[in-house]
Amino acid sequence: MESKEIIKILNEIEEKFPVDKWSVDDLDIWPYVRFRIGSKLSESKSPSQKNILYERYIKNLYKYSKNNLKSWLKNKKNIDFLFVENGVHIADIKGKYYFTRTDSLRDKIEKLGYKCKIIIGGYKVETPLYNSGEFFQFSLDMMFVLDKVKNYFKKPPLLNYKLESYSEFINFLKQNNIYLEELELKNLLGQVSRIKRIEKYFTKRLKKLKPRAVFILCYYSTYGFALVSSCKKLSIPVIDIQHGVQGDLHYAYGSYKRVPKNGFNLHPDIFYVWSDEEKSSLLKWVKGNTKVFVGGNNFLEMWKDDGNEIVQYYTNMLKEKYLLSKYSKVILYTVDPQNNRDKEIIKAIQNSPSDWFWFVRVHPKRVDMLKYTKKRMGDTKCGFAIDNIYLLPLYSFFKVCDVHITERSSTIIEAANLGIKSIVTSKYSYERFKRFVDSGKIVYCCEWKEILKCAKGLKRDKYDIKEGKEDDIIKLVKMIEEF
Repeated sequence: MESKEIIKILNEIEEKFPVDKWSVDDLDIWPYVRFRIGSKLSESKSPSQKNILYERYIKNLYKYSKNNLKSWLKNKKNIDFLFVENGVHIADIKGKYYFTRTDSLRDKIEKLGYKCKIIIGGYKVETPLYNSGEFFQFSLDMMFVLDKVKNYFKKPPLLNYKLESYSEFINFLKQNNIYLEELELKNLLGQVSRIKRIEKYFTKRLKKLKPRAVFILCYYSTYGFALVSSCKKLSIPVIDIQHGVQGDLHYAYGSYKRVPKNGFNLHPDIFYVWSDEEKSSLLKWVKGNTKVFVGGNNFLEMWKDDGNEIVQYYTNMLKEKYLLSKYSKVILYTVDPQNNRDKEIIKAIQNSPSDWFWFVRVHPKRVDMLKYTKKRMGDTKCGFAIDNIYLLPLYSFFKVCDVHITERSSTIIEAANLGIKSIVTSKYSYERFKRFVDSGKIVYCCEWKEILKCAKGLKRDKYDIKEGKEDDIIKLVKMIEEF
């Protein structure tokens, strides 16, 4: 379902039901319910990942434990800022894995003399890490195993809730064919119990670390909500770092119709965003003491510095490894995780001139799509690379490519900021990124012949280099101290 339709449904729910007054135990539960509806309506069918996750769990247990032991031996207890990572946005920097959203901000903060620490959730993160960090997902898993044993002998206490008209809300979902079994009252209470248990885990860690503030990547996840709640109770400011496209059409960041006077307690205290556009979108609905800070995309800005050692390394490596000098056109195709409308892009690749080269990059979160996408490519007369491309920094390709093509990936934002124009094949992108369309940085094509014609004519633009980064960090720290 398109984002505009999803927001329309969410807004209708907010107008019909008192979602701003819903609570389970002490949590303002609507942001969680909104997230579940939005993610369900926006997801696509994909291959089962149970075996993949199981395999990775077994393989990574030793690796993550070894990493955590090294980090623990450093005994870095006294910290100023804690970063909580989900491990999705990573880049291979000379054989070590760099968190593009958090490490880039962490580096700037540490240059000012502050002590920082990163902890990572999830199972898909590779090692060694570029900067030190600890994995906590296995600790959570073990905690839940022990809880199941305890609950076998003693049932946990029931949660209190205030959910006026909730049964009518469930009927509304059923009538509109958007029913989610997980939102039935019993299942909702079970999920909140899980959030509360994770909250206790974070509370214990935060009391030991005593950070001035906590930065989180993607607050709208089970452990993200738990972390936010824990921080609020400990009076520790929590900051959500922008990780991708936001705006009015994002179910976690846009177009709330009902918000409590003091805001939802599952929302962060500060939204750290890339530009004034995201700020304007958030300020339409945020209430209470919630702040919005424009800090820019720190990792992207690094790639505007041609003298940077990392930038030089990858630019030269890509040019030499793939012999790019012999091709008249170099194109980056970022495969959207939903992968709904890419037939025409595949046809364009198959019919490209022999002196064109394509980088085909699957989403790091959807490596399972690699084999499938490669198979669909078939025989081509042009040059292309797909294996392990997802491991290399996304922005490194913008240094060597002439054009970017995608169905609907938010990478068009980064491409535009680095002087690369994008061809999009979905009406969704055309509508959602109108400012880029109006400025000529996005071209909408829905047929492969059109794609090839546009790609042939598009050229790189110059880009602006933002200054004053150190001042930005000082302003951010000052904002944090005001909480």
